[in-house]
Amino acid sequence: MRILHVATHTGVYRGGAVQLCRMAIGQRRRGHDVSVIVRERRCQSEEEERARETWTHLENAGVHVIHLP
Repeated sequence: MRILHVATHTGVYRGGAVQLCRMAIGQRRRGHDVSVIVRERRCQSEEEERARETWTHLENAGVHVIHLP
């Protein structure tokens, strides 16, 4: 099954984003093709760059992470 999640968070810091990540990783482990669209701002500060890095554990688990403005 192909699954697409849309995250309104800029990074994984609190409950909703953490739950989304756990769910996506669990779905991937069960053999699904999982993608997550995350919000990216055009003008990146250091804080926003660190926020982007919080999604890397999804990529390491085999989940496709798509950064869109």
